[in-house]
Amino acid sequence: RMYYCKNHNIDYNINQEEIPLNLPLVDEFVEKLKKENSEDILKDWKCLMIQHQFGDHYVQTKGLADLGLKPKNIFWQDIPYTENKLLREYLIENIKIPRENFFLNDYKLTMNYVG
Repeated sequence: RMYYCKNHNIDYNINQEEIPLNLPLVDEFVEKLKKENSEDILKDWKCLMIQHQFGDHYVQTKGLADLGLKPKNIFWQDIPYTENKLLREYLIENIKIPRENFFLNDYKLTMNYVG
């Protein structure tokens, strides 16, 4: 199924160093899924997120939790050059993802990628 935001003219610019508390398209998508399914549709799921850590990923992660994904079942492998301590601490504090579920890496772009 395809989902579309009612307001196709959404115009917002996100500073990735800020953490937005909502995004219209994500909010609408989560509400639609909650109406069509049980609110805890993801209660038995585990999620490994291998992605950048941008501020707007808070809303994405909150949406998963709102759909029943338990914080203890959210794991995050960071991409070192976009590691975002502010976002990580916000997710730990507000969504209650255990600190040990974040896998950090000290790789820098100036390092050789292979051994």
